[in-house]
Amino acid sequence: MSSRIRSEFGTLGERVAAMNATLDERPVDPARHVWVKTTAGRQAGLLVAWVRGAEGKWWGKVALSDAPGEASLQLIDSRLLTPASTQSEGD
Repeated sequence: MSSRIRSEFGTLGERVAAMNATLDERPVDPARHVWVKTTAGRQAGLLVAWVRGAEGKWWGKVALSDAPGEASLQLIDSRLLTPASTQSEGD
């Protein structure tokens, strides 16, 4: 596998390293709604834990909808996460 494969969530090498280096995982309780920055704009997600990967970089373990009725947990670079507002935009 090439670590040069790039996705909007970080390189493949960064994501694999973060998954293998789960020495410091901090659950988020209660889970928090977040926006995940993507190339298409933003996608809603649910932050369930923070994971410190190699080199001390932080990743968010986020539940994302892959397709209608389906979801997966993904490690997302913390720079791509922003808290979702607790109020609607019209309030």
